Amino acid sequence: MKTPTTERIEWVDSTFMDSGWKDVNEALLSKAKEIIVSVGFVAGEDDEALAMALSWNSAEEAKDWGSVFVIPKRAIISRRKMRLDGH
Repeated sequence: MKTPTTERIEWVDSTFMDSGWKDVNEALLSKAKEIIVSVGFVAGEDDEALAMALSWNSAEEAKDWGSVFVIPKRAIISRRKMRLDGH
């Protein structure tokens, strides 16, 4: 496999509240207000989601990706390719 691209992704995360009954105003106050910034290898994507990985194994006989997370594309605010200068 050729070296995958790396990207900087800005996206909106979702929020999970602890269990129990909530007032709707209390629930709305807890919504995600911060933009998350992630940098990693693009492991794959389709029309709905982007799979990012923190690690890539270049050995052909091994599984390729470590620490994979998936971001729904509708949560992505921006994405920018990055250049790796490592050898």
